[in-house]
Amino acid sequence: MEYVKLNNGIEIPMLGFGVFQVEDGAECVNAVRNALDVGYRHIDTAQNYGNEKSVGQAIKESGIPREEIFVTTKLLNAVQMLGVVADGFEESLDDLGMDYVDLYLMHWPLKPKKYMDAWLEMEKIYKSGRAKAIGVCNFHEHHLAEIEKVWGVVPALNQVELHPEFSQKPLIEYCKAKGIAMQSYSPLGGSRNAARMLQNSILTEIGKKYGKTAAQVILRWNIQQGIITIPRSIKPERIKSNFEVFDFELTVEDMAAIDAINIDARVGSNPDTFEFKHWINGGEGLEEIHKIRRIVFIEEQNVSEEDEMIAWEDETSEHLLMYEADVPVATGRIVMHDGKYSIGRVAVLKEHRGKGYGRVVMNDLINRAYRLGAKEIEIHAQSYLVNFYSSFGFEICSEEYEEAGIMHFTMILKK
Repeated sequence: MEYVKLNNGIEIPMLGFGVFQVEDGAECVNAVRNALDVGYRHIDTAQNYGNEKSVGQAIKESGIPREEIFVTTKLLNAVQMLGVVADGFEESLDDLGMDYVDLYLMHWPLKPKKYMDAWLEMEKIYKSGRAKAIGVCNFHEHHLAEIEKVWGVVPALNQVELHPEFSQKPLIEYCKAKGIAMQSYSPLGGSRNAARMLQNSILTEIGKKYGKTAAQVILRWNIQQGIITIPRSIKPERIKSNFEVFDFELTVEDMAAIDAINIDARVGSNPDTFEFKHWINGGEGLEEIHKIRRIVFIEEQNVSEEDEMIAWEDETSEHLLMYEADVPVATGRIVMHDGKYSIGRVAVLKEHRGKGYGRVVMNDLINRAYRLGAKEIEIHAQSYLVNFYSSFGFEICSEEYEEAGIMHFTMILKK
């Protein structure tokens, strides 16, 4: 393993194991255990992933001393919006079963005032010693310039999408000048792009020289740039293969050839264009929605294609539509019924499911409900989301129930 020192002097392994979209429970526990058995000593999770408990369980069961494993988790967007950073951090520690994390990151820059305030709260956590370092994710240069206006602690690290087709050279140089380490997620091109990227002839030809795969070449390219990287997989053979990158070194010519693959092609969401657009249809009685004190959200799964992206006509509805690169990918609503309560619905276009968009929309609906004055929020959702919603501080208020052959649960969040 190779290590790099962060700007506060602590060392971080250059190669980590990510658990984004790794299912909570046995899948996550087994994947993390496999990674630790192979030799990984750097695990990257997040409150939004809903699998912190499984990460903590795997580390505990491994028998490896806690101080030998570098653990990263991240601030939930809803926690940032609500301004309850300390509470969100405590929930992460509780779920992980730990009394500190090695690195605590702000997951996304939402609104300048929000992320600047959140950063100051994260500095307090850092000074308490319960986070050995703090940093950010998905920050462009202008986001960093904003928090520089208030920071007393320079971010130790900026975790961003970075791979051969999206090399982020200007951001790397900017962060280097500020003393901020760079970390890459989706280093192999992300789930939508990896299969194609790993067949790139430049990468495969370089790999043949060393008896390595294209994936191993990409990870080595990251490491030799001084970029910390966190590939993910649930397959034991790939977890092992991704770790076998410390027994060869790319030449200057190899590095230049890989650099030349860049086409500035982002695969994931751009924090500057990942929009949340709200509008109100208008209509008689709309002002009554502001008087509601109990708002009900019902999240529906397996939405038919015909029902997706419905332009709802309810006069007393407030809608939310989320865009990625100007393409609508998910929607939800808050609706008043008979002046007593409202229902929120989330629908995600079929081709965009499994990417967390539904969760992001639900985050925003919850935040909006608070702004409308809701004192309690009731959510009905499928049981596999229970850990995600628990991260908001929900209390399970009823037994699980079966509907259409799928287990659901009911939870209540009280303000």
